This record gives sequence, structure tokens and C-alpha cells, in this order.
Amino acid sequence: MIMLLGWQISWVLPAFSL
Repeated sequence: MIMLLGWQISWVLPAFSL
């Protein structure tokens, strides 16, 4: 579960930054 959240945050944060 933590792994899924980890990769999700890794692309979710950069996406919001754009």
C-alpha cells in the first residue's frame, strides 16, 4: 500500500506543479 502511495505522489505532485 505504501509503495502505491509513493509512486502516485511522485507523479501527482509534479503534475500539480505544472
